[in-house]
Amino acid sequence: MSPHRHPHPPTTEQDAVVHTLLQSETYPHHPDRVTHLQTHISHVFLTGSLVYKVKKPVHYDFLDFSTLAKRAYFCREEVKLNRRLTQDLYLGVARITEQKDRLKLDGRGRVVEYAVVMREMPQERMMNRLLATGQVGGKEIKDLVEVLVPFYRQAGTGAAVNEDGRLAMVRRNNEENFLALRPFVNKIFSTGDFRTVIQYARRFMDRNRRLFERRVAEGRIRDCHGDLHSGNICLEAGGIQIYDCIEFNHRFRYS
Repeated sequence: MSPHRHPHPPTTEQDAVVHTLLQSETYPHHPDRVTHLQTHISHVFLTGSLVYKVKKPVHYDFLDFSTLAKRAYFCREEVKLNRRLTQDLYLGVARITEQKDRLKLDGRGRVVEYAVVMREMPQERMMNRLLATGQVGGKEIKDLVEVLVPFYRQAGTGAAVNEDGRLAMVRRNNEENFLALRPFVNKIFSTGDFRTVIQYARRFMDRNRRLFERRVAEGRIRDCHGDLHSGNICLEAGGIQIYDCIEFNHRFRYS
């Protein structure tokens, strides 16, 4: 994510939402400052104690947030799915409403946007930061395993989930990724490295067809997290928080 301030007067409805959420008086607790971060799919507003996350009206091959109804649905999905591996972190979905040409949080009038509301986590306890300073050891890994093992055992499975674990879908996901990475060849990695990765992945799938089939037959394809890495794990004193799973595309999560 990168910090970003809205430099110009709002020109679209979502610009107006961003402009409103940058103002301290928008929030019930009137924070001292609001920090605005962006990803390619979201606006994130840090307010000191709470985080408000607004989905951008974008449409990619793997994601469709193009309508307000779809953004509302995926906000609710984000809260529901992420509550599986968090405690008291995802608080709900806020409405951003318009009344008399003014936007408000959970006010009356027409709903113009939705925002996922989260409790802000202590950044110094993020696992990627702790790894960088040598503060993750055997105990922390054991604690993480004790969270993940029962999660995977209980995670949803069955016919619909299995379809996304079949080799054809795994191959589709890989090829989609390779296509998305092509513009970065010779910018962040070489043509040779890119070709090596593609050849290795394709060769592995071709040689291990029976392995993929066996994993489906044994019920090992589960409704998982989809983006589990140390940057999405917070080792809070009160318990491990594993957040920001993939809510927008189940074929990335069924794995």
